[in-house]
Amino acid sequence: PSSAPLRWGECPYEPLGPPIVLVPVLSPQGGTRTRSGRPLRRHHLVPSLARVGYLAKQNGEVISEFKKNSAGNFEYKLLAVDVEKLSAIDDEDIDDITMKYKKFNTSSKKDLIVTENIYYESAKYNILTEGEIVLDKVLSILISFTDVQLEVISHTDSQGDDNSNFTLSENRSNSVVNYLVSKGIPKSRLKAIGKGESEIRNRCFNGISCSDREHEYNRRTEFKFIRK
Repeated sequence: PSSAPLRWGECPYEPLGPPIVLVPVLSPQGGTRTRSGRPLRRHHLVPSLARVGYLAKQNGEVISEFKKNSAGNFEYKLLAVDVEKLSAIDDEDIDDITMKYKKFNTSSKKDLIVTENIYYESAKYNILTEGEIVLDKVLSILISFTDVQLEVISHTDSQGDDNSNFTLSENRSNSVVNYLVSKGIPKSRLKAIGKGESEIRNRCFNGISCSDREHEYNRRTEFKFIRK
């Protein structure tokens, strides 16, 4: 890295990741600090009221403090000791189904299982708008990779009758398959599977009193992508 001074608002490089953010802080009379959520881009770097700035990691750890110079700009000499190497992203850190598939596509694995929350009205199985957002990502993958087959596996919580929950999960998986077929995916590439409450992921089995949040954890749909 260059030792030339960096001026606030003049950042020639697009960041490779989020290890460092520049955080403007208003004077004590000015009120609160800005939050260091996402890496700042050029159009964010206009803290006209700021008097002090901090170079900080995204976890809030301050690396250095710097102030305005005589020209009214913030300056900080970025030295080699201030640069940290990003750690590799684990599979568990990737939430988006598209990103998970891209990683899977570069591997030698034969299948990929992605768990998603597709919300339905209670005891119903019609696809809601929120569910379509997830399904459209699945659709895009199936369109792009025509050699891939998909199993749709739905699970319920333990509330209600076992047999009814099994039927409900089958209907929900079939709703997903029907949605994808309506968008042009051949039904021969798709398989609907209902598991009912046979694979509860926590303590909330029949007869156990659980919160709505605990029951929600068991209501899920899994997408199993299989390469031929």
